[in-house]
Amino acid sequence: MGYNQKLVQVDYLIYSLLWLFYYYFASSLDIGGFEADIFFGDSWLSYIIHLTTDIFGRNNFGLRVIFVTTHIINLILLYNYTKDKRVLYLYSILPAVNASIFVVSKVPFIVTLLLIFLMLFKSRRYILIIPLIIFFDKSSIIIAIALLLYGFYYREKMPIFISLIMIFTIFSYYDYSNLGKPKGYFVDIFGIFLALLSPLLLFYLIYSIFVDKIKDILWFIVATSLVVAVILSFRQKVAIEFFAPFLLLSVIIICRVFLNGYYTLIKSLRKRYNILLIITIFIAFISSMILYLPVFDDFDRQIDKNGNKSRFYMSHLSNI
Repeated sequence: MGYNQKLVQVDYLIYSLLWLFYYYFASSLDIGGFEADIFFGDSWLSYIIHLTTDIFGRNNFGLRVIFVTTHIINLILLYNYTKDKRVLYLYSILPAVNASIFVVSKVPFIVTLLLIFLMLFKSRRYILIIPLIIFFDKSSIIIAIALLLYGFYYREKMPIFISLIMIFTIFSYYDYSNLGKPKGYFVDIFGIFLALLSPLLLFYLIYSIFVDKIKDILWFIVATSLVVAVILSFRQKVAIEFFAPFLLLSVIIICRVFLNGYYTLIKSLRKRYNILLIITIFIAFISSMILYLPVFDDFDRQIDKNGNKSRFYMSHLSNI
């Protein structure tokens, strides 16, 4: 057996054990306040949760199994798109990725759609998934704007035409007037950026946006999400679904820029890059491990057999 085959087997073993841990941890994580609002709400996400709880039981595992499974699907799609295990490793240790595995939100599903869109974009068959993207979530406006900018940048008529139809349909279908009251949230949005990627990765992403020579559709999507989120934050509170899924996949750009710079240097000059890499991975890893501390022990909420709301206690953690 060759060395590469042994590495592949080790990777499979590590990820298999990690996925088993995800399912175990999901079964021990109690429901939070905002998650209960989604569960007892009237949205497509609540319908999905009700379906899984009907199948697996009204318990923590039934509530979160769909999000863990979607995360595993996203890892497979990400590797098929990049063919780079280093991107997969970095994505796996992001704090926001580890939080989205267990927290009830639209983020994992939006990441799935985005990855499928990116894979189809390579073969120019992305138009097949455009209708689903439009009616899936309001954040589809980010993809529409990015596609428009991509079309203008490369002077391609088809992306411009499709993006204009998307923008018209999105603004006709969704109401964006209730996104927030006129108030500055720049500090809040910057703090969320730091929590999503970790401080060093965020600053390196901003650097990568400026120096990356490959202006593919992902570059336009990530750049658009950053700019739109910052601009809106000066006036109103921005929903996390508007930028989180797109920033999570920015690890592809980060790895691309880092590796291009790394391999252009001779070995004697790579020491600083190695130190930066170790520090960045360490901080991201520690930030992710903090998420697995028993901070949810203060939640004491049960979903009874009739599906009625019961009491909810919370001592210090009011939101995620």
